[in-house]
Order: sequence, then C-alpha cells, then structure tokens
Amino acid sequence: MEHRYETGHTPNTEQLSGSYLVEYILEERRKELVFRGLKWGDVKRLNKVGADINLERYKEDNTAERLPSGSPKFNLPIPQGIINQTNMEQN
Repeated sequence: MEHRYETGHTPNTEQLSGSYLVEYILEERRKELVFRGLKWGDVKRLNKVGADINLERYKEDNTAERLPSGSPKFNLPIPQGIINQTNMEQN
C-alpha cells in the first residue's frame, strides 16, 4: 500500500479494529490484486467464515446466472488421474 500513495499520504489504519479493519484490508486487497484472477479463492475463503457472497454473471440477453454461496458448484472437480492414484472421493 505504501507504494500506491505519495510519501506522507498513506492512510492511517491504527484506529481501525475488528470488522472495520477486516473490511479495510479486503478493500485494499481488491485494489492491489485487480485483474490477477485471485477473487475466486477469496470468495471461497470468505464464504467459509460466513460472508455469504453470491456471484452473478449477466449474459447478452440480460439473463443472470447465479452461484449461491453454499453451492457445491464452488468446488472444482478433482482430476481423474489423482482420483485413480489415491482412491480419493470426488468432490
């Protein structure tokens, strides 16, 4: 964060605590990691602790595809080669 602000203009975060601090950190993370493809991991992690983030994508005909926070579609399938080697159960 210190590299994105001019010297002496970095926001003071010492008074922030609890949920305000977490919210501020997440906002800064979104700014720093934009367009890097890291949102998926953050959404999964935050939903585990109760953030209840639902994803939506709109198509050209203005219909929405929704992925609710508790959906099993948040899990990516384990590659079949790994399942064959380890006898692991598919998500």
